[in-house]
This record gives sequence, C-alpha cells and structure tokens, in this order.
Amino acid sequence: TEADVTNFKNSTKKVWKKQRANGPGSSNGSDDLEKGLELLEEMQSEVAEMQKRRGELVSAERLFDLPNTTYPDLLEMAEEMSVLERIYDLYSVYKEFRNSQSGTLWVELNIQKLNEGAEGLVKQATRLKKSIVPSRSVLESVVNEVTSFRDSLPLIQQLKSPAMKDRHWKELMKLTGVQFDMNLTTFKLRNLFEMKLYRFADDVNKTAYKATQELKIESSLKKVQEHWKKTSFEYAKYKKDGVDRGYLLRSADEIQQD
Repeated sequence: TEADVTNFKNSTKKVWKKQRANGPGSSNGSDDLEKGLELLEEMQSEVAEMQKRRGELVSAERLFDLPNTTYPDLLEMAEEMSVLERIYDLYSVYKEFRNSQSGTLWVELNIQKLNEGAEGLVKQATRLKKSIVPSRSVLESVVNEVTSFRDSLPLIQQLKSPAMKDRHWKELMKLTGVQFDMNLTTFKLRNLFEMKLYRFADDVNKTAYKATQELKIESSLKKVQEHWKKTSFEYAKYKKDGVDRGYLLRSADEIQQD
C-alpha cells in the first residue's frame, strides 16, 4: 500500500505538470478555445480517474490503520480545473448564443435581439473577470472573444443598408478573406460572423460610407435624368438679313434643374 501511495503521488505530480504545460489553461487553450474545450474534457476525465484512485488508496490506508496521505498536486489541479470550468462555461454559452443566431437570414436580421444577447454576455464576462484572481490567459481570450462579437454588431448594422451593392460586398470578402454568395434568399448571419468584422472596423466603416455616398449620387443623377425626360423644347427658325441661319430654342426660361 505504501508503494502504491508513493507511485500515485508521483503520478499526480507528473499529470499536474503536464496539465499546466499543455492543458486547457495553457496557450494551447487560450490560442484555440475550441481545442481548449477538448483539453478540458480530457482533464476532467483524468482528474475523475485520479480522484477515484485516491479514494481507493484512502480506504486501503484505513484498512491497515495507516494515516491518510494528502495529495497536494491533485488538490491544486482539481481547484484549477474548477476555475477553468467556469471560464469555458462562459465560452460555451457565448457559442450557443452565436450559433442560435447564425442561421438567421440577413433579411430577417433583428439587431436589437443581437445587441441584448451580446451585452448580457459582456456583463457575464466582466463579472467573471473580476471574480477570478489572478487572471488567466484563457480567461482573457474568452473575454476578448465575447467583447469582439459585441463590437462587431454596429458594423453589421451599418451593412444592413440598401446602399450596399454587390461590388461593396465583394470588397469586404476580399478584405476579410471570407467568400459567400450574396443571395438575399440564402445569405445568413453565419457568413458575417465568420468575417470577424471587428478586425477591420475602419475599412468596414469606409466601405459603408462610400456605399451611402454613391447611392446619393446615383439618386441625384436619376432625378436629373427624370427631369430632362419630362422637359420639352420648342425650336424656331432663326433668320438674319433674310438668310436662314438655323434653329434656336424659343425660350430657355423653363429649362432648369430641380
């Protein structure tokens, strides 16, 4: 039994060292939150097995009237896992909300619903960040992910404009590297979420502004065209010294632009 305890204690030390270096709280998780979720599941499974083994060893020690051995590495690992679970729980809630909106057609965009959901997530992230001290790199990644999603919504709202034409959408596709078919019957919010517009806020604003200005110019030109289509001209022969000199407009007073 004593040998089993010693081996187990060494094992917990090795596992905790491995988790600190490569687990869900490491850069493997903070750099790729999806991978982090997988690593968290592996950590949970591993800790559960070790807790089970610890229970068996405690029972054996009692049976032989031996003092209970403590496993500080296992305890520390379980405590850190509890913190990481809270962090990844927020990420999972964020993912669920984003995915629930991803299937929404562009023509059915409800920006108020999106804003309310995103603001709620940011508030949760703020509270979580205050409650976890010291902070963790993976926590910062989750907070940034949630905040960036919220910050992209005003940009999405700008793009929900009749001024946005195919040429403007193609500019954004080239800018973000995300390609899709801009068909209003199939275009969904998923396409915009994948663009991560917050990374190109200035460029998106410029494109939306340019589209609006171009629409104004096109509208003005259309008004001018419509005006001249309705305008009639009267001509009169022009003679000087009895010689036919051609034609002149009878009066130009009514010819004016609206």
